[in-house]
Amino acid sequence: MISIARDTTRNVKRWRDGKMIKRWCAAGMRNAERSFRRLKGYRQMPTFVAALARHVDAVPPACDAARVA
Repeated sequence: MISIARDTTRNVKRWRDGKMIKRWCAAGMRNAERSFRRLKGYRQMPTFVAALARHVDAVPPACDAARVA
């Protein structure tokens, strides 16, 4: 999604304000939506959620709040 949104916004030469940025990013995400895949059926959803939870648990935190403070 990020690369398709980047390609969509590539030709904008002058970013005027925050609303314009949001509009172009949303347009890029709408273009990327065409390439998204759907889960086949509602029965796969618990398996998908469990896989996401395992992935989140396996990824180390990006920042340790105790060390930063």
